[in-house]
Order: sequence, then C-alpha cells, then structure tokens
Amino acid sequence: MAGIASVIVSARLKLRPAQSDDADTLHENYFANPYCSRYLKRRPHQTINQTRAALRRFAPARQGTKARRWAWIVALKNKDVPVGMFFLMREVAGYEIHFGIARAYWGQGLVTEAGCVVLAMLARTIGSCVVRSYCESTHTASARVLEKLGFQRSKESPGHVFPAFGPCPRKCMAYVLTLPVVPADKRRDTVSIALYPTHRQPITISPEPEERCDGLLASPGRPPGSG
Repeated sequence: MAGIASVIVSARLKLRPAQSDDADTLHENYFANPYCSRYLKRRPHQTINQTRAALRRFAPARQGTKARRWAWIVALKNKDVPVGMFFLMREVAGYEIHFGIARAYWGQGLVTEAGCVVLAMLARTIGSCVVRSYCESTHTASARVLEKLGFQRSKESPGHVFPAFGPCPRKCMAYVLTLPVVPADKRRDTVSIALYPTHRQPITISPEPEERCDGLLASPGRPPGSG
C-alpha cells in the first residue's frame, strides 16, 4: 500500500511539507494572530522563534510504517504562499484531522477544499476508514467546515478543551465520518472521486513510501496549531 501523500494539489491549493521560509508569513498571519488561536489550546506565538520551533516539529521525518502523524502547509497554488496548516493523525480506531487558516483567508472555502483533498487522498490510500475531528462547542466556523465535508455530530464525549478564552475548560464537540470504499483500480486516479458531490475538482497526489513520508509530526498529542 502506498504511503500518505506528501504533496496534494487541488484547484486552488498546494498542500506540502513545511519549509524554513514559511515561518515569517505564518507567524504574522496565523500563529501570532489571537483570532486564529481563540479556540485552540495554544496561545498566540509571541516571537518568531516560537513559530520556527513549531515548523521544525512539522519537518520531514522518517518513521517507516510506524508513522502516525502528518502535517501539511496549506499554500495558495499559484503563488505558493502559506496560509494555514492541515493535520492528520492515525489513531487506534481510525484517523483524526485538524486544521487552521490565517484570518485574511477565512470565508473563501479554502479549508473545506483542503479537507476534501486530504480525505480523498486518505480514501484512495487506505480505503474505507473512520475519521474523527473535534472543535470547541461554540466554534461554528469549524463545525460548518466539518459538516460540509460530510462529518456528522457524534454522541461520544470528547471531554473538554482549554482554548485561549481563559483558564477554564470548555466543552468540545465530536464529529465522525466513515470514508467509502474506493475500488483499487480508482485509487491512483488523478481525477476526483465523488466523495463529496459539491466539491468535485481535479486532485494531483504525489505519494512517497511511508519510510520517507514528509510532513510527519514528531511530537505526540494534539497539534499546537490545529483548530
């Protein structure tokens, strides 16, 4: 079975591994922006060194078939401008996704587009599997993205999160999606599989063997930049 793709290209986006020159743009527009961390466990980054350290954790790593965490920079395809991040984790009972994008790019459907191509890649690579995600109970924008991608609110209790509102924990909502079975002869196609009828778009996937999978998260636990 092919490894998780290191580069995924959609109509407007290029999802790729982090690069050293991403730090300045992502620090100013995403990691240091209080609006972008409002619903997250992490606080806004105070220095560029914090952002550089975060990106180093997302740098390419080699863990063979034991790879469990991947991160992509979400970049505008035409200019390769980094605008956010997308995270995928392999869990005991399936997979988990998280995402975040710079405030200047909210409301343009970019996160939904990124999520669509990551899930399409996962369906082609892994086949049918369960994918989960979580968001703070009042984070309606994140919830809408998940619902557009086909996720449904789960009855499971995901516990609480500690967003940047303050020191008190807040309730978290759980979402779940079961990816459909993709025929083996379709898994390497460069045209989109109709997973989500409203998001049919060309997808180009550049896979690498798992032992050389780019974008692996080296640190355990929830990604500090996800949301």
